Amino acid sequence: MNSTGRELSQADLIRNFILMGLEPKQQTQLYEDHWRPMERNFGQEAYGSHFDSFMRHYLTLKTGEIPNVRAVYEAFKAYSREPQVASGGVDDLVRDIRAFAGYYCAMAWARNLTKFWPKPSKTYGNSRSTSPIHSCWSFIKTMRAIYSRRKIL
Repeated sequence: MNSTGRELSQADLIRNFILMGLEPKQQTQLYEDHWRPMERNFGQEAYGSHFDSFMRHYLTLKTGEIPNVRAVYEAFKAYSREPQVASGGVDDLVRDIRAFAGYYCAMAWARNLTKFWPKPSKTYGNSRSTSPIHSCWSFIKTMRAIYSRRKIL
């Protein structure tokens, strides 16, 4: 629980996991240079409600597996400990998360994109499934990442 007695979100748990154990100077630098700007991109309200969803899409993209909604933190810990991720260090991991968070925010709140990719307003099939539009977020973010690196036109 946090200081106000509320249960920690997956986002809170992930942030604490990333920053814990670091030297205070490195904690401050990672938070100020990467994590806080990411929070501002989401906006205070949206960060609390959308970061968990973003991280689920991020992990789906990176691992090829869709984590359970209630186990995003556990899936993130497992991902961060994979040799190819751990060898890059926490700085590289946070930079990568921030980059993909930027793609996510650009697509999730870009007004001109909503006419082409409307937000899902209902579920399809059963209460656990989401619309095909929602399911393709990882693909769209990947294409945006590739485009931003000038790998495709």
